[in-house]
Amino acid sequence: WRQEVAESAIGKLRFKMATPTTPSSTVWCEDPHGSGEDRFISAHREESLSAKPQSAIIVVDGSLPMREWIDEIQQALEELGKAMPIEVILARSSSFEGVPKERLQSLSQRDFVGGSDNAPALMHALDLARTMPGKVALLWLHGPQPFEFADTAGLAQLFQRSASAPALQTISLVPGPNRLIEKLYSQTSIQTHGRCMDAQDLRAILRRSLQLDPVSHWSYVRSATAPLDAAAIKVWDHLARMAVFEKVMAGCRIENEFAALGAIAVKHQIVTPVSGAVVLETQQQYDKAGLQPGDPNASPQIPLGTPEPSRVVLLLIGLTLLLLQRRRV
Repeated sequence: WRQEVAESAIGKLRFKMATPTTPSSTVWCEDPHGSGEDRFISAHREESLSAKPQSAIIVVDGSLPMREWIDEIQQALEELGKAMPIEVILARSSSFEGVPKERLQSLSQRDFVGGSDNAPALMHALDLARTMPGKVALLWLHGPQPFEFADTAGLAQLFQRSASAPALQTISLVPGPNRLIEKLYSQTSIQTHGRCMDAQDLRAILRRSLQLDPVSHWSYVRSATAPLDAAAIKVWDHLARMAVFEKVMAGCRIENEFAALGAIAVKHQIVTPVSGAVVLETQQQYDKAGLQPGDPNASPQIPLGTPEPSRVVLLLIGLTLLLLQRRRV
């Protein structure tokens, strides 16, 4: 994909990700490393509701660039307030201000000026989250944070040393560098949702962040035979590796299963938190490291359709040369 963009438009450039369509019927494949009851694997899409948080704390950046979004933010937060308890904290200059749910309409009357250091507001939000019962979601609606306003070590330590600190979910509304996120990336779990395109996009991201809508996911079933359903679609055996990967990632939370999960991940030649890959250049290097190179025939193979154009051209040239040689003889 290639597009020419004027220099003046680069700052407002936005991309929208569309969810690809998935087959409504069952898909299946033969697991190249399966046997017996695990030889075939089938999958279909399901929708289910996740355990949503009991409450949410939402930090709103009070900087000048956020002024253009305040009406959309106010309307979205008022809708969320009807679905669950929320606490709204507005970052202002080097401080913060709590906005009660019943006074959310006053957000549009606030002065959004200059650049606001959001670190104090985030620190207060984290302290507040630790005092609230149940599962708490922590969201941050922000614009650029181009400067390191103050020492962020205190905020980083709160995330690092808190026994049950919630993940920080960041939603960017205005383009620009964010030095605060850069400082926190190595300290805590940060979930970024990209930039919003419009008010509808903002509502969708907020509802997804708070798990208010059903989530679509794959459901896998293993069997000794292929599905009998004629509508079932046979697909590439990468489906089996995807099923193993999701199983390993889900089981990584149970420490005593690391060895078993690592063995199945290595068997299917996938990289996970409990398995890795080593690529060396020569057999001598493998011998020195005490490793056995993997069988290329057992590695994931992308199905090939028609030959690449370059191969077709080479084949035609070869046939032409053979014909010319026969005529000369």
